[in-house]
Amino acid sequence: MKAPALLLLLLCFGCSGFQTHDVQAGSNRDREALARTSQAIRDGFARGDVATILAYHHPDVVKALSYGKIITGREALRADLVGTLREVSLRWKENRVESLLIHGDTAVEQTAFTIEGTPKNGGPPFQLKGGPR
Repeated sequence: MKAPALLLLLLCFGCSGFQTHDVQAGSNRDREALARTSQAIRDGFARGDVATILAYHHPDVVKALSYGKIITGREALRADLVGTLREVSLRWKENRVESLLIHGDTAVEQTAFTIEGTPKNGGPPFQLKGGPR
Protein backbone atom coordinates (compact mmCIF):
# COMPACT_ATOMS: atom_id res chain seq x y z
CA MET A 1 0.00 0.00 0.00
CA LYS A 2 1.33 3.47 -0.87
CA ALA A 3 -0.30 5.35 2.03
CA PRO A 4 2.81 5.15 4.28
CA ALA A 5 4.73 6.83 1.48
CA LEU A 6 2.73 9.98 2.14
CA LEU A 7 4.13 10.48 5.64
CA LEU A 8 6.66 13.03 4.54
CA LEU A 9 4.25 14.98 2.36
CA LEU A 10 3.25 16.83 5.49
CA LEU A 11 6.84 17.73 6.18
CA CYS A 12 7.62 18.91 2.67
CA PHE A 13 5.18 21.66 1.74
CA GLY A 14 7.97 23.77 0.28
CA CYS A 15 11.68 24.08 -0.36
CA SER A 16 14.21 24.40 2.42
CA GLY A 17 15.22 27.84 3.60
CA PHE A 18 18.45 29.15 5.02
CA GLN A 19 17.22 31.18 7.96
CA THR A 20 15.46 29.50 10.88
CA HIS A 21 12.64 31.18 12.77
CA ASP A 22 10.38 29.76 15.40
CA VAL A 23 6.68 29.30 14.70
CA GLN A 24 5.99 32.89 15.83
CA ALA A 25 8.34 34.36 13.21
CA GLY A 26 7.11 36.45 10.29
CA SER A 27 4.12 38.70 10.10
CA ASN A 28 0.67 37.61 11.21
CA ARG A 29 -0.38 37.88 7.56
CA ASP A 30 2.40 35.46 6.50
CA ARG A 31 1.53 32.96 9.25
CA GLU A 32 -2.16 33.14 8.35
CA ALA A 33 -1.37 32.59 4.65
CA LEU A 34 0.76 29.56 5.53
CA ALA A 35 -2.02 28.18 7.72
CA ARG A 36 -4.53 28.59 4.86
CA THR A 37 -2.15 26.87 2.43
CA SER A 38 -1.60 23.97 4.80
CA GLN A 39 -5.34 23.61 5.34
CA ALA A 40 -6.00 23.75 1.58
CA ILE A 41 -3.53 20.90 1.00
CA ARG A 42 -5.08 18.77 3.77
CA ASP A 43 -8.57 19.49 2.42
CA GLY A 44 -7.34 18.45 -1.03
CA PHE A 45 -6.25 15.11 0.40
CA ALA A 46 -9.56 14.64 2.19
CA ARG A 47 -11.40 15.18 -1.12
CA GLY A 48 -8.90 13.13 -3.13
CA ASP A 49 -8.29 16.29 -5.20
CA VAL A 50 -4.88 15.81 -6.78
CA ALA A 51 -5.08 19.07 -8.76
CA THR A 52 -5.49 21.11 -5.58
CA ILE A 53 -2.63 19.31 -3.84
CA LEU A 54 -0.32 19.83 -6.81
CA ALA A 55 -1.25 23.51 -7.15
CA TYR A 56 0.81 24.15 -4.03
CA HIS A 57 3.93 22.33 -5.26
CA HIS A 58 6.74 23.74 -7.38
CA PRO A 59 7.15 22.08 -10.82
CA ASP A 60 10.62 20.86 -9.73
CA VAL A 61 9.51 19.64 -6.29
CA VAL A 62 11.66 16.95 -4.66
CA LYS A 63 9.98 14.74 -2.06
CA ALA A 64 11.49 12.06 0.13
CA LEU A 65 8.34 10.03 0.73
CA SER A 66 10.02 7.12 2.48
CA TYR A 67 13.48 5.70 2.94
CA GLY A 68 14.96 5.25 -0.54
CA LYS A 69 11.94 6.68 -2.36
CA ILE A 70 12.60 10.11 -3.84
CA ILE A 71 10.10 11.72 -6.20
CA THR A 72 11.32 14.54 -8.42
CA GLY A 73 8.96 16.84 -10.29
CA ARG A 74 5.29 17.67 -10.11
CA GLU A 75 4.33 15.09 -12.75
CA ALA A 76 6.03 12.27 -10.85
CA LEU A 77 4.28 13.45 -7.70
CA ARG A 78 0.96 13.48 -9.60
CA ALA A 79 1.43 9.84 -10.61
CA ASP A 80 2.22 8.82 -7.03
CA LEU A 81 -0.73 10.74 -5.60
CA VAL A 82 -3.17 9.32 -8.14
CA GLY A 83 -2.02 5.78 -7.30
CA THR A 84 -2.20 6.35 -3.55
CA LEU A 85 -5.56 8.12 -3.55
CA ARG A 86 -7.01 5.42 -5.78
CA GLU A 87 -6.36 2.96 -2.92
CA VAL A 88 -7.06 5.00 0.22
CA SER A 89 -8.88 8.06 1.53
CA LEU A 90 -6.73 10.24 3.80
CA ARG A 91 -7.90 12.71 6.45
CA TRP A 92 -5.70 14.68 8.85
CA LYS A 93 -6.73 14.27 12.49
CA GLU A 94 -3.84 16.41 13.81
CA ASN A 95 -1.45 18.88 12.22
CA ARG A 96 0.58 20.75 14.84
CA VAL A 97 3.31 23.10 13.60
CA GLU A 98 6.60 22.36 15.38
CA SER A 99 8.94 24.64 13.43
CA LEU A 100 8.86 27.11 10.60
CA LEU A 101 11.75 27.97 8.26
CA ILE A 102 11.53 31.16 6.23
CA HIS A 103 13.86 32.42 3.51
CA GLY A 104 12.52 35.21 1.34
CA ASP A 105 9.30 34.02 -0.28
CA THR A 106 9.88 30.38 0.68
CA ALA A 107 8.53 28.80 3.85
CA VAL A 108 8.77 25.24 5.12
CA GLU A 109 6.74 24.08 8.06
CA GLN A 110 7.54 20.94 9.97
CA THR A 111 4.58 19.38 11.73
CA ALA A 112 3.59 16.64 14.11
CA PHE A 113 0.67 14.87 12.50
CA THR A 114 -1.85 12.09 12.64
CA ILE A 115 -3.48 10.93 9.42
CA GLU A 116 -6.44 8.59 9.34
CA GLY A 117 -6.48 6.36 6.30
CA THR A 118 -9.41 4.35 5.05
CA PRO A 119 -8.75 1.72 2.38
CA LYS A 120 -11.20 2.01 -0.48
CA ASN A 121 -11.39 -1.79 -0.75
CA GLY A 122 -13.24 -1.91 2.57
CA GLY A 123 -10.30 -2.81 4.80
CA PRO A 124 -9.97 -1.48 8.34
CA PRO A 125 -8.99 2.18 8.88
CA PHE A 126 -5.46 2.92 10.09
CA GLN A 127 -3.53 5.85 11.53
CA LEU A 128 -0.17 7.24 10.49
CA LYS A 129 1.70 9.44 12.95
CA GLY A 130 4.89 11.36 12.47
CA GLY A 131 6.77 14.54 12.91
CA PRO A 132 10.02 15.93 14.19
CA ARG A 133 11.81 14.03 16.90
